[in-house]
Amino acid sequence: MLRSTIVAVALALAVTAAGADDKVEPKVQTEKIKKLQKERRDLLKKALDLQLRRIENGTGGLGSAVKTSKELLRAELDVATTAKERLAAHEAHMELTKRAEKAAVKAHDAGGLTMFELTLVQADRLEAEIGWLKAGGVEKKEKKDK
Repeated sequence: MLRSTIVAVALALAVTAAGADDKVEPKVQTEKIKKLQKERRDLLKKALDLQLRRIENGTGGLGSAVKTSKELLRAELDVATTAKERLAAHEAHMELTKRAEKAAVKAHDAGGLTMFELTLVQADRLEAEIGWLKAGGVEKKEKKDK
């Protein structure tokens, strides 16, 4: 009986000691993760900027820009700490998809983009708008002329 009590106490102390170490580690890991998330976000911003320049020069495709924008949105949301920051990330992504859709319509009309490709770009724009609305975005009401 004494032996099992000693074993139980030793086990409890070992678990408590192990738990103390766990409390320090997550804070260090969290700081490292946040640093990596910010670095990833910054690289994706740079990549998107480069991709948009290629599109403007006629050497890049819309699909990769929209994909990069989705990745940037995820990275921005990972870093965001407030609802305002999350909404801003969704809004920036939505604006990019609107630009992509306009460019896709022009490309389709000129024969450089299939209806299938145009439809995918339009679906991406709708997905971005839905995300923006879910994040708290509010549509501006159009003023009617009297």
